[in-house]
Order: sequence, then C-alpha cells, then structure tokens
Amino acid sequence: LDRDAHYDMRLQVECLHSEASSNFTSAEAPTLTLPPCTFSTSSGSATMFQCANRSLCNESEACCASAGGIIRCPDSAPVMCEDFSCAGGTERCCAADATACAAHGGPLQ
Repeated sequence: LDRDAHYDMRLQVECLHSEASSNFTSAEAPTLTLPPCTFSTSSGSATMFQCANRSLCNESEACCASAGGIIRCPDSAPVMCEDFSCAGGTERCCAADATACAAHGGPLQ
C-alpha cells in the first residue's frame, strides 16, 4: 500500500478453522492510509533542517528552536536520533546514518 493514499477496503477476520471466519465487510468510503512520520524523510535539501512551522533553516540543530523544533533533518544527515542531546539538550540530533546515532540513543523509530 502507498502511504497517504485512498483505497477501497474490505475486511475479513480469518480464523484457523475456516468455518469460524467472518464474511468480508466493505468500508463505506475509501480509506486513507497513514502518511509517514515526518522524521522518516529528509527535508529535501542538502543542508537545511525543516522546522515544525514548516520553515527551513541551515545553521545547526538549534536553528529550529523558535520555530517549534526540528521535524526533518537535511539530506546530508537524514537520520533523526532518539535522544534530545543536541542544541544544548533541547533538540534531537541529525546524523549521516543509524550508526552515527548510537551516541544519541540510536535512530528515532
């Protein structure tokens, strides 16, 4: 399934014993699949962070502090780390890969 897309859905509860399985039930309207978490994709810019207010900045992790915090890391460091250990402990760090996030609690899941 594609994320953030509409699908006509049918649902059936399937049991080990097929006689206990339900009939198919159709959704009344197309169902929207969930969009990806914002942190799971980069900002689309080599050096710019995307902030919660949707603005872009390129100074450091601290540049989004007055704009609601970082929601996407730059392409040069696309992995958002778990811990708030950057920008004086107020922001999550952005790293080049999951291994580089090890010192910052690992990659955000």
